Amino acid sequence: MRRGAAALLLLAASGARAHKASDAYLVLESEGKDLRGAWEVGLRDLELAIGLDADGDGAITWGELRAAQDRIASLLLSRLDLAASGKSCVLQPEGILTDRRGDGAVAVLRFSAACSAPTFRLDVDYRLLFDQDPLHRGLVRLRGHGKEAAAVFRALSDETRLRILKGISQMGELCECNIVPVFGLSQPTVNYHLKVLRAAGLVSSERRGQWVYHRVNQKAVLGAVRDLTEVA
Repeated sequence: MRRGAAALLLLAASGARAHKASDAYLVLESEGKDLRGAWEVGLRDLELAIGLDADGDGAITWGELRAAQDRIASLLLSRLDLAASGKSCVLQPEGILTDRRGDGAVAVLRFSAACSAPTFRLDVDYRLLFDQDPLHRGLVRLRGHGKEAAAVFRALSDETRLRILKGISQMGELCECNIVPVFGLSQPTVNYHLKVLRAAGLVSSERRGQWVYHRVNQKAVLGAVRDLTEVA
């Protein structure tokens, strides 16, 4: 990861977002009653959410990113709640780094979470960017206690979400135009459950023209089955 670069991202590239949902990656590592977190978010998404390009020259510099780090931390941590064994954890930012992945530059927020109970049972309430991008995927990974598990179990704990996931899997791919009649649910209800499934990385969505199409992320599902087998 880098702490400095002249031009981290050309904002003109943000037009490529038209047909691709945004992704963010959150890694949580357990340390007894405490957690360490690293949250990777694309600079394009942060620019749209809070504005990073202070001089309007179409590029985000390290200086501009560093000047905005308090606003970035405030945005991200206000969209995340962690609870260990039902008791809320206190989140504290620890700094911003930069990195680059295949689809562009990212900011990485380092933070800690002080919990008053052991983190064997951890609830993650992830709400970042859904108001800006309904197709956003928040991919969360938990590490610690000698195991690594994708944070999908909360998403799979609901019978309706299981039914939606099974239905999409059986069909291979499902257009949003057919979801309401297939499942007999209201559109707001379907939208909510799909949001939870996307946040857990269990479902991926792609816009093609007027409609959005949904597919099951088989790798994430198989990973969840593997983790359950290891626990058993």
